Amino acid sequence: MRAALVDSLSMPGMDAGAVTRPRAVRPPVDVTRPRPAGARSAAAPAHRPPPRVLARILLAMGLLLLASLTLVWMLRERAPGQTPTPAPMAGAAGVVQPLAAVVQAFMERGDWSDAEVAALHARLRELDGAQLAAVSGEQWFQRFVDEVRKRVKEQQALARAPLTVHSSALAALAATVGLDLSRPDAAPRILPSGPSSAALTHTRADALPVEQPAPGATSPTAGQKASAPPTARQQAGAAPSASAVVQADGLPGERATVPALSDDESTGEHEAAKRTPHAQGCRVELVGSRRPLCHDVLASGAPGPLLALIPAGVLDRGGATGSAEQPMRRARIERPFALSVHEISQEEFQLYCNDTGRPCPAQPWTGSDYPVVNVSWHDAQAYVEWLSASTGQRYSLPSELHWEYAARAGERGAVPGGATLSPTDAHFSMHGVQNLPARRVQPFNRNAFRLMHMLGNVREWVQDPWTEDLNGRTAAPSREGAAARVAAGAMRVVRGGSYADGAARIRFSLREGLPEEARDAFTGFRVMREVP
Repeated sequence: MRAALVDSLSMPGMDAGAVTRPRAVRPPVDVTRPRPAGARSAAAPAHRPPPRVLARILLAMGLLLLASLTLVWMLRERAPGQTPTPAPMAGAAGVVQPLAAVVQAFMERGDWSDAEVAALHARLRELDGAQLAAVSGEQWFQRFVDEVRKRVKEQQALARAPLTVHSSALAALAATVGLDLSRPDAAPRILPSGPSSAALTHTRADALPVEQPAPGATSPTAGQKASAPPTARQQAGAAPSASAVVQADGLPGERATVPALSDDESTGEHEAAKRTPHAQGCRVELVGSRRPLCHDVLASGAPGPLLALIPAGVLDRGGATGSAEQPMRRARIERPFALSVHEISQEEFQLYCNDTGRPCPAQPWTGSDYPVVNVSWHDAQAYVEWLSASTGQRYSLPSELHWEYAARAGERGAVPGGATLSPTDAHFSMHGVQNLPARRVQPFNRNAFRLMHMLGNVREWVQDPWTEDLNGRTAAPSREGAAARVAAGAMRVVRGGSYADGAARIRFSLREGLPEEARDAFTGFRVMREVP
């Protein structure tokens, strides 16, 4: 019966193992019991990342570790609270006090020889830019830099070649304290790192090659200067209608006019003025502007002389040296006017000669930008008459009063800055006799009205007849004086001194008398223009 039951339960297509070998049943999962970490299902296959991904992970971990170590090292090197700026000084006093002693001792000695300057320069080069910047605000250091600036400008005035740190110990010192040799008047700028530590060779400025006159030209000397001691007032010609008032008692409510004009302009102002449209002209609105320069256009289309517009104002004229410069008094210029920035050049005078057919006087030097010399007062007068006709404007020689007002440009002393003349103030015979004037390409001796070489270079004809003093008084008549007047002819005033004069003859108030027909290598002129 048992066998029959088994046979009845059998189904077709089933093998014998289907009953005798029961299916394995997975036990139920208990979701309330957490699986141990790292436990893996017996049925799930193991998952391994590709080798390339594993390499990237290891590289990132290495870089992160390296960055962490670097950060730790930087934090250990820096003291708590210290800024990352370099601090080689142990306090400001650690640099200020020793350096102040060195610089002040140098200033007290007053020895600016190349050897002393080079020694001081070597001391300053021991400091870096940050240390020099730390003392740049000290008053003693600023006074020192001002003195360096002044002496650099003097060397530039005397040198015939550009001043560089390799040619001058002073120039190297100036560069170290932050001065720009191309613009010494600019504010000092101390760089973070000093100049190259390479050894510099210096050549004295006075050992540089000196410009010589053209071959065959005669080199004038001070002894060749025309001498004409004044004896009487001459009435040949009348002074221009000057818009000026002179008061013997002074003007108590006014002070001498000091121009408030920036002197930090490029030396290419002449070229800039040439590009100024003629329609703008020399307008009174330009007075006191940032660039109060203008020029007229000649009938030929060529530009006329470059002019600076001078504002109206007050000056203290005259001086205490010699009776010819007295009495000192206050005067007022009532209206603005224009004055040529430079003395009239050989090139500008040649235009007049070409246009009129008159022969130009022979010049001692070859160069179109040298001031024209060997011109008499009548030659200068003929030029301004031609210039007026060619431009349609009213030109003349300046009066003595206008000349001195323009030359002073607010200065009240005998020379710019007080009583001591420097080569930055005038082109004159500082070390022996100079043998030629400065050319226009030498941009120095400019005053606050932007006028060049008002002192020195060449003395200048003005409109006025010669008088013994500023009151117009003449000397008592005498037989000798009468003979001198007959021999000399009419006398006119020249102002400013020349390149052949020493410092004793260079001052704002200096007056000299020359015969109207005198021609020499020391005398030129500049022109004045009325401003409507």
